[in-house]
Amino acid sequence: MEYMGDCNVGDFFKWSVLTGSIFAVLLMMVSFDSPRENNSLEASANMHLINDTEIPILMYHHFTEIESETSSTTVTVERFEEHMSALKDAGYNTITDDQLYRFLHFDEALPEKPIMITMDDGYESNYIHAYPILKELGMNATIYLVVNDQEKTPGTIPHLTWEQTKEMYKAGVMDIQSHTFDSHYYIESETDEGPALITIGKNEDKEVYLERIRKDLTQSKKIIESQLQKEVVTITYPYGATNEDVINIAKETGYKLGITVQIGTNNSESSPFKLKRLNVINQYDGGTLLNKIEGLE
Repeated sequence: MEYMGDCNVGDFFKWSVLTGSIFAVLLMMVSFDSPRENNSLEASANMHLINDTEIPILMYHHFTEIESETSSTTVTVERFEEHMSALKDAGYNTITDDQLYRFLHFDEALPEKPIMITMDDGYESNYIHAYPILKELGMNATIYLVVNDQEKTPGTIPHLTWEQTKEMYKAGVMDIQSHTFDSHYYIESETDEGPALITIGKNEDKEVYLERIRKDLTQSKKIIESQLQKEVVTITYPYGATNEDVINIAKETGYKLGITVQIGTNNSESSPFKLKRLNVINQYDGGTLLNKIEGLE
């Protein structure tokens, strides 16, 4: 063996073992630190994506096969199909109210280019016309029911039956949420009239008004949950009208989201009870609708 100066073989062996042990410890430290560093970078990247996510919510009501019946709240079946096909071809992915809730409250990631399709009031045309189109395209939407109008024709347009509603929900195509129990009308106040949800009636005081709203939101939620065996998380305000009293009652009665008709898109900084939408009209072809959505972002 080559001469090692003052170090004998035993000392050299001890020195080698010690050096190797130190090296092994350092290697383990690097190995343990790397995943944490990678996870941190990955979490940062995911948070960046969450913060950058914009979520348009489209608003529809009723569908018809007759062009002359279209209005600001009525779209032809042909046009609706064109809209949905345009969204799908452009890479949009439809999401549910539950997904939006988890995104806003828990930062859960959404699919790329998320979008919500919503339908107010609960018209039977949602079942007859919109449901088959969405099912064929592999998309979903949410219907917001005026619960007291179920199984009825309060005006000239019939509303959904519970049997139709259950079929769409169980198929995973239509989510079902609340548009109040029976507050989709205008009410007289002492000086004027306004949406029932935000107006103290001329024969009411503040306490009676608040109890009326609390009873309505509670009843709507309980009936839908009983009929469909699901949690109701969203209240969509009739006419888009809300105030702090309504929002506080919605929170107290178990709602997690509130949707208006204010024009705009939504992101991680949006108020969960003041979400924005875009009303879709029959004059928009597929390309126009995509441009309108992009203009919101």
